[in-house]
Amino acid sequence: VGLSSSIGTTVSSNEDSTESSASSAAKPSDRGATNPSTITNRVATNQHRNPYQAQMQRMQARRVEEANKAVEEEKDADDASDSTDDDDEPTESNLEDRSSTSNTAAPANTNPLQQQQESEKKLPLVHHSLYKPPPYRPRPEPRVHHLTARTRPQQTRHMLPVDQVFRPPVCNLWRSKFHSFNNLQSEVAQALVNSDDNIVVSAPTGAGKTAVFEMAMGRLFASDLRGRPDGHGISKSRKVVYISPSKALCEERYDDWSQRLANVDPSLECACVTGDAGQDSYRNIASAHVIVTTPEKWDGITRRWTDHVFLIGSVKLLLIDEVHLLGDDSRGCTLEAVICRMKTVQRAARAKANLSSSDMERATFANTTEEALKSDMRIVTVSATLPNVSDIAAFVEANEAYAFDSSYRPVPLTVHVCGQGYVGKNQFLFDQGLNSRVPGILREYSDGRPSIVFCHTKKDTEKLATDLSGCYGTSTQANPQLRNIANQTRVAALQRCLQRGMAYHHAGMDASDRRLVEQAFASGMIRALCATSTLAMGVNLPAHLVVIKGTSAWRGAGVGHQEIDPGTLLQMMGRAGRPGFDTSGTAVIMTDSKSKSRYEKLSVGLETVESRLPGKLVETINTEVSQKVITDASLALDWVKGTFFYGRIKKNPVFYGMQGKTEQQQDEYLRKQCLLSLEELHRAKIVELQSDGLGLKPLAGSHVMSRNMVDFEAMKLIIALPHDAGPLQLLHMLSNIKGLQKPVRRNEKKVLNDAHKQIKYKLDGPPSKVRVQKPEEKVFVMLQCAIGQIYLEDTTLRQEMSHMVEYAGRMIGACEQYSIDGSGHGQVALESLLLGRSLATSLWGANDGVLNQFAGVGQKTVARLTMAGIKNFADVVTKSSNQIEQACGRRSPFGQELRTAVQKVLDNALSLSAHI
Repeated sequence: VGLSSSIGTTVSSNEDSTESSASSAAKPSDRGATNPSTITNRVATNQHRNPYQAQMQRMQARRVEEANKAVEEEKDADDASDSTDDDDEPTESNLEDRSSTSNTAAPANTNPLQQQQESEKKLPLVHHSLYKPPPYRPRPEPRVHHLTARTRPQQTRHMLPVDQVFRPPVCNLWRSKFHSFNNLQSEVAQALVNSDDNIVVSAPTGAGKTAVFEMAMGRLFASDLRGRPDGHGISKSRKVVYISPSKALCEERYDDWSQRLANVDPSLECACVTGDAGQDSYRNIASAHVIVTTPEKWDGITRRWTDHVFLIGSVKLLLIDEVHLLGDDSRGCTLEAVICRMKTVQRAARAKANLSSSDMERATFANTTEEALKSDMRIVTVSATLPNVSDIAAFVEANEAYAFDSSYRPVPLTVHVCGQGYVGKNQFLFDQGLNSRVPGILREYSDGRPSIVFCHTKKDTEKLATDLSGCYGTSTQANPQLRNIANQTRVAALQRCLQRGMAYHHAGMDASDRRLVEQAFASGMIRALCATSTLAMGVNLPAHLVVIKGTSAWRGAGVGHQEIDPGTLLQMMGRAGRPGFDTSGTAVIMTDSKSKSRYEKLSVGLETVESRLPGKLVETINTEVSQKVITDASLALDWVKGTFFYGRIKKNPVFYGMQGKTEQQQDEYLRKQCLLSLEELHRAKIVELQSDGLGLKPLAGSHVMSRNMVDFEAMKLIIALPHDAGPLQLLHMLSNIKGLQKPVRRNEKKVLNDAHKQIKYKLDGPPSKVRVQKPEEKVFVMLQCAIGQIYLEDTTLRQEMSHMVEYAGRMIGACEQYSIDGSGHGQVALESLLLGRSLATSLWGANDGVLNQFAGVGQKTVARLTMAGIKNFADVVTKSSNQIEQACGRRSPFGQELRTAVQKVLDNALSLSAHI
């Protein structure tokens, strides 16, 4: 109900406006007093043995003193809030260490109670000593239940009726799907429904793992309904968060659950949070019972958890899909950090469960209760078949884990790994040679039923679909309906494929064409569909046969060919076998003969999952320093000991370069790594190490880096900007950020070189000799194409440009924020604001007009409208639709659509008056 307004956020007026922000006062650090004598003596005794150990012990002594002091301060503050007696009120001196107020004394006539209330508003909702990382304590090894065809024969398995597990109205959640839980779901029902213990389930793709999450939700809803006299109205004080690796899967879960949760209780609300982590995201979370999100989005949201401790602390059921993502090179660290952070939030929520009226007034979106905050958070995770499921169970603090083999899959899957010869010197030629062998595999294994062929590039899907149309497709006369389907798309290549019963599917297609292909395939009209991995990770379109054409993919000139991710491979294989249509499914992996044995092992399940945290240790530690989870170097080590990374070091030290080291030596190595990370942050002026070498203080750069999800190297580029940097230097800074860069493909060079001639700022060198060859040069050109509305014919380039604009907008926002809060460079702040606005509106400035901010209004249309005297919003509403269309040479209903869009902006316009 009007939770967000897209109108007005990307549309600016002709008049430039500038905003100024005052630099926030730096928070004084919490300084400890004298160390307790017992710890001091121990430090003195051991100092000559190990300097690192002595330093850690000094830090521990300081932490003991600070913790005692913090507890006393919390007690004093609570006593003061319950009484107006002058003797109990905190003094200015003891508030000084806990707030970010200046050292200026308050006026003599200030009301002491009012002074106390103003100071309390500036205090953190929870003191950092109450959620510091706990000391490491080894946990018992989780019990893993291995359920296989041998340990649990088919005749001993059972299927529990839904209404025997859940009573109405909770059982209505599955009413439209099935009436009995399958074998896998029935095995875990006892643990899911009759306890609140954390649990890990490892099973093949397609075994019914989604219902595992739903049973955990059912447990939460049922317990809530039992506490209500009327049995209706589930509270929002305990929330559910579902984390899925892809946006497509999130949208699929959101659509499905939004409909089915209404069968349990019409008031149940589901929110899909996959956009930027703005204020609207927190508002959507507060208004929902179930939140569906991705690891990256929840990472961005929880980086500000201390500002919303009651909201994030009200999450009491954390559902993690595809938890084997922990081993992903690019995304594993994010998921690992998110799980650790949620544990920290729960410690803070439980410590602050006794809510006072002042806490509720200061908190945002605090629609929770003391009872809810005191309860433990449950973590339920599922993954593909893993050999080290026990390690993940230990990480999420689960006492039990369940590992199922392929016999629990409702539709049995047969996997064939076909060696297609040796690669030789040219991987590209090998991959192209696989195309000619696909028709034979389809004829041998498809049994005339629908098939999916997974390719690794968008171009390859189109080429293979075209080739199959000639040698494997059907005649148009054989099925006249195919002609009607083909006529619904304007893409000539797709039309020709559809007419022969073939199709392709990738992210570069228009959404309408993708839906057309999906519907045609689901209805059985298409014999073979050539698709990229996005189909495996998103839309659920099972087929009888799945063919994976090649096991390596080209990742750009700087990387070359890389093996496809094992998790993605299993997702592709999982699409084989259609429940309700097939009694079996078949997957064929086409690879080179050398890799055949490896993929035969992988087809049974994933390899051991290892942590990816070491590659992002600096960024991860900074995020925790920013939230004061880590306030000294020894706490950094305590935090690391609570990660999946630490658990895997104990199991597989060789992988992390610690072979032959004792446990004490491993801890010593980790201490040094934590200190090195902190020293790097200190040298970059992101974190301040106290003069005693023990304490830490986050500077403005730390907060900017954390909240805007800026990596360390990018943050150093932002900090290094000169005080008089202009738009050209900002564009070069953005171009050098690795997260924005994409490889320059051979077929893109001409398009990029032509675009370079049209952009505002040029690359260095003679114009006739400049060529776009490097990733940073590609970013430089494409960001200006986006601002200047230069149309690029290549679909892949347009998609990459969209990603670059979104990423660059976040980085330039971080640059603006740091210029205000950190460096104090007003010129850089202003230029960042203007460039950010240019990226958001696709305009360089006011002289470019305002009408081309609307979708479908390009430079040519604006030029024609300007010549006809239609320059701004007011001109549009005074002209008729016919006059607008005649002026720019566009067809109806363009004029009416433009008038409607402009009127919406004017209806929501803000007026500003200044009195000087």
